[in-house]
Amino acid sequence: MQVIWSRKTDYMRLIWVVLFFNNLIQGQKPDFGNDSAALKIMDRLPAAEPFDTAHRWKKAAGPYQYIIRQNDLYDYFGWRLYVLYMDFDFANYHILGIKQCRQCLEYCRHETGGSECHRNICREDWVWRMRDNKKAFTEIPSVTFPGHAAGSLPGGQKYFLHDTVMVKEEDSTLAAWYTHAGGDCCARFEYRLFRDNYYPAVLLKEWNYYGGCRAGGFWDFTIRFQKPPGTDYFIKRTILMDKQT
Repeated sequence: MQVIWSRKTDYMRLIWVVLFFNNLIQGQKPDFGNDSAALKIMDRLPAAEPFDTAHRWKKAAGPYQYIIRQNDLYDYFGWRLYVLYMDFDFANYHILGIKQCRQCLEYCRHETGGSECHRNICREDWVWRMRDNKKAFTEIPSVTFPGHAAGSLPGGQKYFLHDTVMVKEEDSTLAAWYTHAGGDCCARFEYRLFRDNYYPAVLLKEWNYYGGCRAGGFWDFTIRFQKPPGTDYFIKRTILMDKQT
């Protein structure tokens, strides 16, 4: 039997093929939902802990892992990935790690209200996304004081061993971040607070300026600010700087 192919049939088949592959490509594009600061997934960063196999005892603290400087790369992932990403543009971008199901992120569209899920069981891994600094963060006005100013706990405690954020009992919007800094004896420090526009996190950035002294030193600081509503995670990152001129 002879089969006759019409131009119309060929045209419809071509449309079907184009739509099929277009849907396939669209399905594989990560759905970052409301996070318009997210640009792409960093595929070569580890999906499971330990991130640095040379330090297997290190565990991720909290659900949000911010990589905002070159030294963070080394602290999190070790030498090999530090070298691989040492030219990353941290002036304009950063990397955020969140533990979630990557297949849901790529196929299921839960972030935009999709109810259907992929057929196999969800598996949560660390997914690292590259984000735009300007879109991701809004600076929070703050004032920095030397020492742990007005820091008091039951029993008269006025020193905080680890970074601690406390809110006033009479006004839960007023908060104080008690932190520590270390460097050489002539080091200088600058602090600025940023809220993440898409996740319930506040980021404290410490600029640690090298002072040129051989001796070491340690200092306490208190940063006062208004706590943004709905923020539950407070994360500090230190940026090592050359000597101020």
